Amino acid sequence: MISPVSRNVERFSIKGWVRDSFSDWDGKISTVLFLPGCNFRCPFCQNWNLATAPSSLSDCSWSDIHAYLSEHKGFHDGVVITGGEPLISDTVIDLFQELKKLDLAIKLDTNGSFPARLEKVLRQNMVDFVSMDIKHQLTPEMYSKAAGIPINEKILASIWESIQLLRNSGVPYEFRTTVVPEIHTPEDIQKIAQSLKGSNRYVLQYFRTLGVQQSWQNRPLWKKGTLEEICETISSSFSSCKVRGHGSDD
Repeated sequence: MISPVSRNVERFSIKGWVRDSFSDWDGKISTVLFLPGCNFRCPFCQNWNLATAPSSLSDCSWSDIHAYLSEHKGFHDGVVITGGEPLISDTVIDLFQELKKLDLAIKLDTNGSFPARLEKVLRQNMVDFVSMDIKHQLTPEMYSKAAGIPINEKILASIWESIQLLRNSGVPYEFRTTVVPEIHTPEDIQKIAQSLKGSNRYVLQYFRTLGVQQSWQNRPLWKKGTLEEICETISSSFSSCKVRGHGSDD
């Protein structure tokens, strides 16, 4: 859940800040910054208010964030920039530049629908790791189910362009899918894996109800071990395939 820190609006619109995270960047201690706005409306999103009502959230103080990172230099391995969709605005480029002045590594979370901006940050060496969501099979019908908006061939082409950019960038990356019982089947994941075959790392994430909209809070969960079994069947398609989160004991 997002906990806005202050009402000071200075340079960047940052709607949430986790000072110290041990889980948002594998193997690293990070600060996590949540940026507002998103072009998707994924029904199972845990940060849905960033997409639908960002103005209802107070802005965090950039000067406070900057001071904290400066004072704790050496403790954090990097900063995770997430949302919402960080690349929805050009202002994220300025944020990357400011963080780089602090000699911090940057992980970007993105839905991949803004390939031109992604190419820019990759080309200018602004990010050190990219985690890109693959919402569903790369067809308009299936992707629309997970993205919560009508997805046309143009948007899919942008997503595919981002996939290729990451594969060819030389920057460490992962593709990840939050697997939701009412939206995905094991066969869907098999087909997604086929389309991503040869990529470095693919991550399957258990759907959790924490932070989701009320209508999704009592939805079914995968049983423990389900995604691990799926991961095992598709692992040969990737350099690395792993599972994040835990299934239900019920």
